[in-house]
Amino acid sequence: MYADFFLPYEFSPAVLLLCLGGLVFYVRGLYLRPGRNGVGRAIAFITGVLLIYVVMQTRFDFWSQHMFFIHRLQHLILHHLGPFLIALAGPGAVLAAGT
Repeated sequence: MYADFFLPYEFSPAVLLLCLGGLVFYVRGLYLRPGRNGVGRAIAFITGVLLIYVVMQTRFDFWSQHMFFIHRLQHLILHHLGPFLIALAGPGAVLAAGT
């Protein structure tokens, strides 16, 4: 029952590929540059990407179409919290190493 929340409401292959691609490049970069990135920065990046994926692909998106406060929460995560966490991680060098 709770697992249904995480199933895609309107599946978008582009969102899936971009989120997975970013995570794959980041994790590869972490393994190629061991010890140069803190655990907190890795957690911030991964959390930011996962938050963006969750609010765009799960039932959260359906709820945001019907409830204004959920829509505003989605807007907050997509435009402020997710990008802030990604920027806080400073992933440039790690992503470059992972490509």
